[in-house]
Amino acid sequence: MEVGYPSNSLESMIKTDDVKALQDHAQNDRNFDYNQEVKLHSYECSAIPESKVTLVQFAAYYGSMKCFRFLMKSADISYSKSDLTSECFAIAGGNPEVIDSFVRRRCGFQGALKTVVACHRFDLFDQIYAKNKDKTAFHAAAAASNIPAMLFFIEHGSDVNQVAPNDNEDIIETPLHFAAKFGRSDATKLLLSHKKIDANIGDGLRTPLHIAAAKGFSDVVDLLLTMSKADVNSLTGANRTALQDAAHFGHLRCVQSLLAVNGIDLNGDVPTPIQEAVQNGFSQVAMAILEVPGVDLKVIDDDENTLLHLAASSGNAEIVEDLLSNKAIKRQLSAVNRYHQTPFALAAEKPLSDCVSAFIRCGGSDPNARDNGGNTPLHLAAKLGSWKSIKFILEIPGIDINDQNNEGVYFFTFIKHHFI
Repeated sequence: MEVGYPSNSLESMIKTDDVKALQDHAQNDRNFDYNQEVKLHSYECSAIPESKVTLVQFAAYYGSMKCFRFLMKSADISYSKSDLTSECFAIAGGNPEVIDSFVRRRCGFQGALKTVVACHRFDLFDQIYAKNKDKTAFHAAAAASNIPAMLFFIEHGSDVNQVAPNDNEDIIETPLHFAAKFGRSDATKLLLSHKKIDANIGDGLRTPLHIAAAKGFSDVVDLLLTMSKADVNSLTGANRTALQDAAHFGHLRCVQSLLAVNGIDLNGDVPTPIQEAVQNGFSQVAMAILEVPGVDLKVIDDDENTLLHLAASSGNAEIVEDLLSNKAIKRQLSAVNRYHQTPFALAAEKPLSDCVSAFIRCGGSDPNARDNGGNTPLHLAAKLGSWKSIKFILEIPGIDINDQNNEGVYFFTFIKHHFI
């Protein structure tokens, strides 16, 4: 049977509930540690992060009753390196006999309510809630879009704006943050319908809108924009807007929704949304932003790179062609950055020849422009050893193949190192 672990491993023995193999292994190993840890993969247990777990916790999760009973005789069930107790793994696994074993031992089920709601274990909710009224379970319910549990918490007086305990003072997370983080539209809709909800908690750090936009959850972004007074220009601690984050990761639908909001800041601190889209090679996102009046096309980064420089550096030929279709941006063909490089020169020193070809097709680039080191685009392509780029550049009318850089080196001297 395929179990996803090596056949002779402890994980395989426990997962298949081969108690005989486990007993033999423990008996033959004089130093066998009943509290040792094994790996529980996140793809097998979505409610629990990938982590090291004890043998008892592993058996509890898989409901391997024979191995579980054997391990319980010698293991310390209170031992855990994570915030999750052994009871949490039993609940996540769902084996009633394993869970009942912890109940009979009068375990406290500390933190187990969060696991109950995360795993949608409605059959255990009342029982665990009576033992442990964990207020942060509301956040877990929002993350799992457990609507019945969320309604229960709201009806029993939970604060919809309650901030989850966190050792990091730079992170503030309410149930709405958790719903946004995991893209839970239903949970988001429920929270936003509450009259006391504050969608802008986290301003100056990260609001739910920042999180949803950065992760690309466009449905959640739409709900935050239409159902609440979410501040579209709210800034993170790094002075970034939701639009900048959405553009950085190339989330087109989120960008389009944000751009449709009246009064949105199209620019902001460097890197601006258009810079983010261009330098990361997201052509559709860049064009969507460029279609909106008010975008600063003259913006430059710390190295004095223009938008066209950034497009060249991205190596994306499509975005180069799209930008060059804009007359204002096409004027940047002759612009130089702090290293005195033109956009065409930056393209030439990259391995993607399609970008070089795009500049040549659009015309207007100076093939003989020299940077601070006296290198022309031909020098840069030769230094890289990009034969296709060299071929394209040599076909440009007016190319000077006899140019030397500041060290007196010809372009073909660089070629020798690669092709001879």
